[in-house]
Amino acid sequence: MKRVLEVGKDVKIRGAGTLAYALSKSYVVGLLVALATAAIIFLLADRSAPLVKDFFGLEGVSLPHTATVGWFPLTMALNWLLER
Repeated sequence: MKRVLEVGKDVKIRGAGTLAYALSKSYVVGLLVALATAAIIFLLADRSAPLVKDFFGLEGVSLPHTATVGWFPLTMALNWLLER
């Protein structure tokens, strides 16, 4: 399966970098914050991909958007708590 990476589609990645730049007045800090945000989003999307596959029945699909993976750690913790 071919991996497709859409750079610049997630407003939250750019927004985090823009906010960091506005607060620090440093392009480097803004870029580092944007890269860190993207790395966290991609990591969480890869971790949630098996659940996306099971729910939607689509092989090789992940949802690398802040709005979708931002809730992933909380929902996993709640699922763990409710299953006990």
